Amino acid sequence: MGHRILIYDDDRDILLVTTAILEMKGYEVLCRDHCRNLNDDLNNFQPQGYFNGQLAARYGWRKSHTIHKKPGCI
Repeated sequence: MGHRILIYDDDRDILLVTTAILEMKGYEVLCRDHCRNLNDDLNNFQPQGYFNGQLAARYGWRKSHTIHKKPGCI
């Protein structure tokens, strides 16, 4: 089984393109256009990392990505 990545972003184009690229690389991807059920999504999907587009807007892309990955998984 490949690594699982959870992506939150309100831009559907970003979700579609990112999903296509990551799935071609062997990742299992779950996308959401909102993060209202963050804890449920994390518990049920159990991703090795996740990206939240709303946090990227606030903290910058690099910082928001590195905050949300398990060490050594991705």
